[in-house]
Amino acid sequence: MTTPFVGRAGELATLTADLDAAVGGRGGVVLVAGEPGIGKTRLAEELAVRATARGVVVLWGRCWEGAGAPSFWPWVQVVRGYVQVQSGDPASLRHDLGAGAADIAQLVPAVHDCIPDLPAPPPLEPEAARFRLFDSLAGFLRTAAARRPLLLVLDDLHWADVPSLALLRFMSRELEGAGPLVVGNYRQSEVGQGHPLLAAVADLTRGQHRWLLLGGLGQRDVASFVAMAAGAEASEELAAEVYRQTDGNPFFVTEVVRLLASQGRLDPAARGAAVLGGGLPEGVRSVVAERLGRLSGDCRRILEVAAVVGRDFELRVLQPASGLDAERLLVLLEEAEAARVAGAVPGGLSRWRFAHALVREVLYEGLLAARRVHLHALVGEALEAVYAADPGPHLAELAHHLVQAAPGSEETAAKAVQMATLAGRRALEVLAWEDAAELFERALAALELAERPGPQQRCELLLAVGEARMAASDVPAARTAYRQAGELARRIGSPEALARAGLGLGSEFTSGVVDPVQVGLLEEALTALGKADSPLRARVLAGLARALVSTPQAGRRLTLSEDAVQMARRLGDPATLAAVLFGRHLAVWGSERAEVAGERLAIATEVVGLAEQIGDRAMALRGRGLRRIDLLELGDLAGYDADLAAAERAAEELRQLRYRWQLPLAHATRALLTGRFAQAEELMEQGLAAGRRAGDQAVGNYYTGVIATLRFMQGRFGELIELTRDAATRFPAMVVFRTALAAALAEAGRADQARVEVERLAAGDLAALPRDPAWSFSLATLALACYHLGEAETAVKLHGRLEPYADRNIVTGRVGAICLGPAAYFLGLLDLTRGLPEQALRRFQHAAALADRMQGRPMVAMSREGQARALLALDRPGDRQQAAALLDEVAATARELGICGLGERAGTLRAAAPAAPPAPAWPAGLTDREVEVLRLIAAGRSNRAIAQALFISPNTVLHHVSSIFAKLGVANRAAAAACATRLGLAG
Repeated sequence: MTTPFVGRAGELATLTADLDAAVGGRGGVVLVAGEPGIGKTRLAEELAVRATARGVVVLWGRCWEGAGAPSFWPWVQVVRGYVQVQSGDPASLRHDLGAGAADIAQLVPAVHDCIPDLPAPPPLEPEAARFRLFDSLAGFLRTAAARRPLLLVLDDLHWADVPSLALLRFMSRELEGAGPLVVGNYRQSEVGQGHPLLAAVADLTRGQHRWLLLGGLGQRDVASFVAMAAGAEASEELAAEVYRQTDGNPFFVTEVVRLLASQGRLDPAARGAAVLGGGLPEGVRSVVAERLGRLSGDCRRILEVAAVVGRDFELRVLQPASGLDAERLLVLLEEAEAARVAGAVPGGLSRWRFAHALVREVLYEGLLAARRVHLHALVGEALEAVYAADPGPHLAELAHHLVQAAPGSEETAAKAVQMATLAGRRALEVLAWEDAAELFERALAALELAERPGPQQRCELLLAVGEARMAASDVPAARTAYRQAGELARRIGSPEALARAGLGLGSEFTSGVVDPVQVGLLEEALTALGKADSPLRARVLAGLARALVSTPQAGRRLTLSEDAVQMARRLGDPATLAAVLFGRHLAVWGSERAEVAGERLAIATEVVGLAEQIGDRAMALRGRGLRRIDLLELGDLAGYDADLAAAERAAEELRQLRYRWQLPLAHATRALLTGRFAQAEELMEQGLAAGRRAGDQAVGNYYTGVIATLRFMQGRFGELIELTRDAATRFPAMVVFRTALAAALAEAGRADQARVEVERLAAGDLAALPRDPAWSFSLATLALACYHLGEAETAVKLHGRLEPYADRNIVTGRVGAICLGPAAYFLGLLDLTRGLPEQALRRFQHAAALADRMQGRPMVAMSREGQARALLALDRPGDRQQAAALLDEVAATARELGICGLGERAGTLRAAAPAAPPAPAWPAGLTDREVEVLRLIAAGRSNRAIAQALFISPNTVLHHVSSIFAKLGVANRAAAAACATRLGLAG
């Protein structure tokens, strides 16, 4: 039934060049678009013939028109085809599938049949699990294509399910420049506004990927096509009329020629004007309908049943659905084959296929509604019998037919609800969330056909829709479903359903957002569940505490989270305990208690330990993200680096981009703190790109936070006005973006605008600032704005709130990625603003010491500038000389690191201070600092005591001690003290 291949020389040459690239190891994606019947599949078939001749493995994935196809159906066919190719060599198949074999086997059971000893994949959150599956499939195709070139043909993409398109988009990024050549065909006319493929086309045609639009054949090609199809030379008049009528559409041309042949109008004796005397039908569907009308009534009826089954159909289904015996059925199919409307699939073993999808569509669309319902019921019954032994992979197909048949009877509607629900659960298992949501929604629609729809069943289905939509990041639809489920749960008095609805509403990224509906559902669920301990009640307590994070109810959220932890401990359930401890960490964040950082570190450490105990590596990674931020707040860089290294190893094992994107941002923070700004920029862009590839909604906010800290360290905070304004507009509940905007405006010299922001934020004793995980960050950036504006009154309000953080760093974020440096620096700015230079001097000295312990050269320089300003304000004897020495150090660091404005400010201040007197020539080449350290050694001080006295780190003291010993030629502290006395340096 193959149609002639005429024309398309240019398109075939383009695809052949892409095939050459794939053979050379440079894969890619090519989309071929055009109207129905234009020859997209025929072009791909011709390319496949050439590829096979060159030893390329060709794998087809055909999308199924309408509903009922298994999730990821074209990709399942591709993998299954490859498994068949390699079935005789399991070792090579195992190698090609690689570390993701177990993930792929979940989707394609044929893999497990060939490699039965595969372990079960680790349990992961939905987004992480799907990324792992996609990554496994991409890795498999890269490895397989490296062994032997691959051509993948995905036919009829306009019918592809949304998960299949998501996987294709992922593949287009992962396989660019490597792996197989993927050719995808689709009908452009069917991809209109809102079609899922339309959103994917931009991704699928960027970079090295191509897009080909097929038009009709030219008149000369049509003449050749007619001659080949008719088996005889066509007259110019006939060719011209066929071309005019069909616009060169090859399938239309074929159908016209076949219609004319069936009418005897291509007979040599009938050539000339008589050939066209009867005219031609308008439109390809009319031609197909006329040709079908020439079949016998029985043949048409059997083809109508087949059209309900789909483009492909099997005799074992068609026979019971039609009620005919096998012999009669074959006679009728022989008639259809003779008319070239359907034919047996080569090697298909009783599998048949319509000659073109349009043939099936014309038949199906011509069915009256009642007959369509009846036939779907018959086909559904036949399929149930055929798949009785193993219905799992076919649940979506069964559900499709039963849902279409549901209006026929209440019994069928009940079966439809059950089957669609099972199919939805199956789709969730294979991570096809969009398909799952649609199946659950079809179950809901079928449920409405029952005489008395069960409210409990409806509630369960709404919860399932919410779960699936949330996993697919369709947050608005998920929230609608959860809210409807919550309302129904309230009416039927189901505490468990209320709890699940409330917890579901809070499962997406909503930092800074307070949802009164979610809070109300959780409050009701808490009351309805009673006082008895249960994992669900513990999670509701923790969920409510989390929902209240950005509200003024700080005390209540702490109580709720503590109750959740205590309950989980009594239950002895490590999974529940890990989850509620994670929530506890978020709940206590923002407390003013000085000991809270240590408490949070202990909580995060326990989360990691529990997660590792139960094998939940994803939770362990999330716990390590919390640990890193706590360690960074306490200035424990060694611990931070160790946790970061452990997280990198775990993320590599999980192969989860969702967790890997956070790590470049964490490294960027380390780089910017030490003044490696260019490296920080590069790492930030890596993290942003990886987060976008992972589809993580949180990456934008974290990137904004890290770039804000980088620009602060670079002295370029004023450049962030538009970035922070945009973030504050998009996330109005995240007040930290508003405080950052105030600081950016103030630093950029836009004082009036900055003052408006500060006054709004400071109103009502800082009532606008929520006690959330960004509390200290909000205080610090608002302090920066106040300093630039000279807002002494607001500075007084801020000082008391920031004081508990005096010995810590300002941090935020859940991945250990955002740090503004020591809080003491911002307290020093507030003291200067309040006119307290002596207090400011001590703050800046402390800030410099804390920054020095972290090798934080930018913050050391900024703190030294603060010290100089405080000294100049005090103007005591010797203060100006000390300020001058500090400013010389600041200017040198600013030049070396490229800190904008800092060197210039230091120069201006330096002009107000006299030149530093020449340094005394100390014996043995000792420096000023080394003499200070030596005097303290002689006084019997330990290294730690010396560090505290001089506001430097113990490591720096150790370095000075080693240098002193070397210069004095001594081996221990006693000898150094004796030498100091002899040289007159003691005392």
